[in-house]
Amino acid sequence: MNITQEIDDIITQRKRRLPIVRNKRQQIEKIKECVQRLELICQEANSGGDKYGELFKQYPEVQERLRLINTKEFNDAYIKISEILKKLEIRFSREEIHLSFVGRAGQGKSLVMQNISGLSGSVIPSADGADCTGAKSIITNRNEDGVSAEIRFYTQSEYLEIVNRYLHEIFDSDKFKVTSIEDILNLSILELERALDTSSAKKQSLYVQLKKYIEHSTELRSFLGTTKIVPEEEIERYVAQYSSSNKEKVANILCRFPYSECGKIVLVDTIGLGATALDLKKQMLETVGNDSDVILLMTRPDGQRPHVEQDDIDIINDIRDMVTAEYTRNMLFWIINKVSNG
Repeated sequence: MNITQEIDDIITQRKRRLPIVRNKRQQIEKIKECVQRLELICQEANSGGDKYGELFKQYPEVQERLRLINTKEFNDAYIKISEILKKLEIRFSREEIHLSFVGRAGQGKSLVMQNISGLSGSVIPSADGADCTGAKSIITNRNEDGVSAEIRFYTQSEYLEIVNRYLHEIFDSDKFKVTSIEDILNLSILELERALDTSSAKKQSLYVQLKKYIEHSTELRSFLGTTKIVPEEEIERYVAQYSSSNKEKVANILCRFPYSECGKIVLVDTIGLGATALDLKKQMLETVGNDSDVILLMTRPDGQRPHVEQDDIDIINDIRDMVTAEYTRNMLFWIINKVSNG
């Protein structure tokens, strides 16, 4: 059995498990409905309502026991298990195996993805030690020639939420809070820079990112909430951090991989941790939790100090907390990227 057949076999086996996952979801929904009915009865017992008044008079000990029932532990477990089953259903429904590349900025993730996909640096940007990827990129191996990308843009509400997060983080208040694209256009750069704490390197770095959102707001009106298909020569300006206007949420790049045995795989490139954008760890963990079948942690040790960084260990611990320790042990692979030249 070759690699392509092995991947097809994995996908087939996953689909066989779908009915089990869906059945479990139905079961816990029925249990949730029963608990909700019990909670209503408990409310009646605590409020002394008329609905079960006669019953409680006849059996006061039942009313007392109902008052002592606490469903918080169940509800917490229900939320956690529901989320796990939902992610399993999405994962088992996929037609491809998703490989997510994570790690600090400048570890060579993009370069490895270039070699696997056959795409050039003009499509998947890479640079020596630089922060290259500006939008989450998904590269799908398809059985036809040509390269194109499906660019999905943020919705207006998502974009406003991002801008407000930057404003709050930089200025420690909601003084400059925006509620529309017009509000972003009307932000005074001069006023913002007067209010900026120039003694904080972090806030200055965040402000550089915020300015991108403000300066590109004019062109956003026609893009927000839409999806656009772009040819190969235009992809770089949507995914590269140095050219991206930060309005792109996901770039799904479609091409034929050069290795015939790659089969049905998807490469997911995350923005390197340590770049100056906001909430990168949160975005990476969401990708790991929602989009990943395999997690590839890239590390490129410093030639002068060849050791594992604490940041790499922290990333693994964060992933473990997101997807469970067992999943991390089985599905996370640590790749040491040795660069002998350049």
